[in-house]
Formats: sequence, structure tokens, C-alpha cells
Amino acid sequence: MRPRVLVRNAHGRKNCTGSLRIAVGHTMVHSMVHSVHEKMLPRTLGIEIHVLKNDATMQVSLWDLGGQDIFRALQQYLFPKLNKACVFAFVFSLYDRHRKQLKQNLEEEFKDEFLYWLKFITSNSEVTGFNLPTVMVVLTHKDKTEKKTGLREQTRVSNYIQMAEQIVSKLHLEFSDVLNIHPTVYCVNARHKEDVRPIVTQIYSTMEDLFTEKLFSVPEACCRMSQRILQWALENEKRPVITHDEFSALCTEAHPALKSLLQNLPAPNRFKALQAIASYLQDAGTIIRLRDSNLLVANPNWLTNVFLGRLIGMGHGFEHSAESNSGAEYPISSDGFLSQFQFNTFVDDHLLQRLQTDRYTGFDHMTVQSVLESLDLCYKVSGINGESQFFVPTLVKVESNSQLQWNWAAADKELSVYLGLRIRCKDPRRTFLSTGFFPKFQITLWRSMKNEARFMYNCKYNLISILHDCHDVIVENSADGSFFDVMIRSTKSREMVWMFVKQHILEKLFAFCASAEGSPGVSLVVDILRTECVKQRTPCAQRKDQSVSRGELKEKLKQSIRIAGEDMNSITKNLYHHTWEKKSGTTLDSECEAAIDLLSPEDIVEVQEWLRIEADNLIKKSKSGSKY
Repeated sequence: MRPRVLVRNAHGRKNCTGSLRIAVGHTMVHSMVHSVHEKMLPRTLGIEIHVLKNDATMQVSLWDLGGQDIFRALQQYLFPKLNKACVFAFVFSLYDRHRKQLKQNLEEEFKDEFLYWLKFITSNSEVTGFNLPTVMVVLTHKDKTEKKTGLREQTRVSNYIQMAEQIVSKLHLEFSDVLNIHPTVYCVNARHKEDVRPIVTQIYSTMEDLFTEKLFSVPEACCRMSQRILQWALENEKRPVITHDEFSALCTEAHPALKSLLQNLPAPNRFKALQAIASYLQDAGTIIRLRDSNLLVANPNWLTNVFLGRLIGMGHGFEHSAESNSGAEYPISSDGFLSQFQFNTFVDDHLLQRLQTDRYTGFDHMTVQSVLESLDLCYKVSGINGESQFFVPTLVKVESNSQLQWNWAAADKELSVYLGLRIRCKDPRRTFLSTGFFPKFQITLWRSMKNEARFMYNCKYNLISILHDCHDVIVENSADGSFFDVMIRSTKSREMVWMFVKQHILEKLFAFCASAEGSPGVSLVVDILRTECVKQRTPCAQRKDQSVSRGELKEKLKQSIRIAGEDMNSITKNLYHHTWEKKSGTTLDSECEAAIDLLSPEDIVEVQEWLRIEADNLIKKSKSGSKY
């Protein structure tokens, strides 16, 4: 199991601010809080947030994150802008508490988990060239190894520490341009604040060093506002969600400058000013903004612990019900959709009723629905016969074994183009697309298309279907999320198909990926999918190795032009053909496809420009008497 906690801190020192996030174990979170506040905490139910420090010199909040998929799907939204001055602590236990002994595959497990978190941080950190996120490594359960093992086992522990240091040193070099991995590996008893306190001190010291490199300007009024929100949340524990008007009132109470500013600004500018203040407070971990909503979460601990903690249990119920086909307490859908009735039951009986039982105020059905929609946990669409449906891909995860279907029936003779594209990370060793990337992209794409005329947009779990102007599109996410494929068939020309997919899918995909809600540290590349896979709608698992990079195709095409000799002054289908091997266990036979039938028009123009330059150089050499 991967580390279950992500700790986020925000720092504001007069004119400085930054943020700290730590991937740690639950016991260590308690010890960090205990080392600062001299108090112990109850066990985590979902995600908990603890304020370690909040004064004129520094604001530090510790986020204790659960390891379930639903949390990973929300991490980019709850923890945006990871390029700010950040410190992460990766905490790994040497001890197997079930077997009551040292972990057997400790080296492999440590490397896999550490690499996962390095890839997560890299994928979600915007590359700026300065203030690289800092990563610290902590090994825990030193006390267990000392009590339960003899000298021979203690030697093994020492060897494991050296092993960890070697892995950290190697990965430090590999990630040196995107992360600053601290060379020291700490080994502690996480239950003892004396062991943990030096780590807290080192974190503060590291942040101080970061601020000497670059200062982030933060108005004093925002720091005062952060303190006011924290105070209000303590006084109104059962009112975790507030409106923009209530937030504006709190701003005027917090600082005279804010009161004067908001009173004198016209309404549109006042709203923008409030949004800017809310944006800073979200970076500081004081509030959480709910996009496209009149609401803000003034107590993030409620959202991350109570609300999302409840959803985790419901998500497990959804999946268990789907697997067992048992008439469950939770409504289930095979494609990720709930009917209006099912959604109302989901909200009223399992969320709203629980909030009311726990005496939380300010909630009704539409408030809960607004929170879900703002977090991209669901969106509302018009289903068959105009009936409303709600897509909940993050909660309902039911794989479909049915054959991929096109959106409209068309005879092969009517179709002029089949095109397949493979979207993947350019650097899969250091980055990945998180669990929530594709569901959030589904909703982002739907928002961009819902108001456009003549677009038919549908989706299921891991699947998007689009029909527009005779362009029939299927976008399917792979089971492990390592890639997704775009498959198009159309009656239009190849140039028009490429133009359509670029404008309506690729450009929106790249923009989403670069945003704070996507994966800003990930560079995406577009490969070419075997055409026969598109025609046959080959299942995803069977077409996993049926793609080729555009770079390889262009280089092979250039080589074939060189071989053709100096008389070759144009690009034709007689040049390089890519060979696809026969795929055993499928209907895919060995075949060849011309490179110019696979590459995009822009790729062909690029090769043509290269050919023009080559031809010009040849003419110059010929005139100078040089041998080609």
C-alpha cells in the first residue's frame, strides 16, 4: 500500500509565502502535531488538516491524506500549484505489522512507492525553472526493529538504510532537473516527538532557504484574512460552507484595507478582488473554492474528512455492489451514470441525511449537488427522452466488456477516412496521468461541447463518444491509465479529419493537461494507431502495442527519400511503408501502411520543408563542384 498521507503547508512571512506538502504515515502526522502542540489526535477517517503554525512569521497546515483512489482523483484540485515553494516528506515503514517482522521485499517495495510519489509530484508540478519541490525521505518503525530483532536483524536494518540511501542518490540524479531530493535519509520512531521534531525543524529550515532564493509577495491583509477564517471555522464548526456574500463580510471584518477596498470597488471588480483573495487562501490551505458555485468551504477539514470520507465508503459500496450483483444499498450503473431518481437517493439518503444527523447546517439537496459538481465528481446531462442523468465516473468504476460501438451506422463505402491516435506521456519514467485525469478531462470536454451546435457527446466509464458533421469519434482510456486512444471514422477528407481532431480534442486536451486541474508537469505526445485497429474496433488490451511514434515515421520517411536519390523531388506513397506484425489471438494480420497515409498534414509539410532544404543544399553543392 502506498503512503497514505499528503501534508500541505502554506507559509507567509511578512512579504513571503510558500507551501509545504508531505507524503507521510498517519502515526508520524500525529507525532508532528504532538511535537508542536503537545496533544494527540484521533485516528483519521478520511483526510484531516492540522494547523501546525499560524503567526506573523509562518502559516503551516498539515494535510493527512487517505490512499484511496477517490483522493488521488481529487489531489490536483485540492492541492493546486505545486510549483510554489514546496516540501514533501516521503515516509516509509520498515515493518510489516501483519507479520510482525521486517518487510520481506523491502527494497523493491521502497523503490516502487518512492518512485510513485516522485512521479506524482513531478506530474503535478508546473515547471518554472526555480523553487523546485523539495523531497525528504523518512524510514519509520525504528522501535519495532530494535525491539523485535536481534543483532543479525539490526544489521539488516542498517543495510536497508544504506539501500534506501543508494536508491535516493540514484533517483536524485534522475529527477535533478524537476525535483530537489534531500540527500539525508531519516530513520525514526514516529511515536516519539523527539525523533520527529528534527524533521519538522529541517522542513522549516528548508522553506527558509527556499525563500532566500525567491520571495513571494503576500499582502498583510491576506494574512489577517487567513487568521480570521481559521477563527471563524473554529467558532462555527457545524457551518463548513459559506456563500460569497458571507465571505465578503468576513473580509471586511479582517482588515481595514480590505473593507475600504471592497466598499469602493464596483460590483464586477469587487467580485474579482474576492476571487483573488480566495485564491490566495486556497493556496494557504485556509479555504477551498468551489468552481462555478456561489459557495466556498471555510473549513477544509470538513470537506476532506467528513464529506469525502463518506464518499470513500460509498465508493467501496458501489464497487462491491457491482462486483457481487447483489441488490445493494447503493444504486449502481454499468456505464457510470445514475438516473435522476438514483442520484436523488444518493444525495438525500446517503449524504444529506448524514450531514443533518451530524447537525451540520446550511445544507440542502442543491448545496450538496453543487459541491459534487464543483469537485468534478459528477455532472448532469440530458438522457434518453430528455430525462436527466448524472455521470459519476470517479465513484462508479465498472469496466465494460462490450464491443466498442460507433455513434451511427454507415456502410464502409461511405467512409473515406479511418484515423487512430495514441495519447501518452512523453516521459513515462518520471511522469504519469493520475487516476482522476481522464474523468476530469471527460467533464472538461463535455463543458466545452455542450453549448456547441450539432455536437452529440456521450460518455461512459473510461469512454467518450462524439458525433459531429460526419466525424464519428471514440476516445477510450486504457485500464491502467497509461494511455488513451482516439479513433475516428469520417466521410470527410483526411485533412478535414485531422483539422477536426486537432481543434476539438487535441488542443483542448493539451490545454487541460497544462492547467492546475490537469497534470501541468506532464508533456503529452501523440502517436499513430494502427488503422486496422480503428476499423475493427480492436479491444484496448489487444491494441496496446499497435502504435508507432510520429517521430519514427518521419525519420524513416526521410531515410527512404535519401535512398531514392537526387531525382526524388516529391513525397509519394512509394516511399516508406510501416510494417505491422501479425497479432496472435486477434484478427490483426501482418500488413504495411504508407507513412504519408499515417502522418498528419502538418507532419508532411515538415518533411516537405526538410526536402526543400535538402534540395537547395544539393543545388549549392552541385554549383560549387562538390560531389553529393
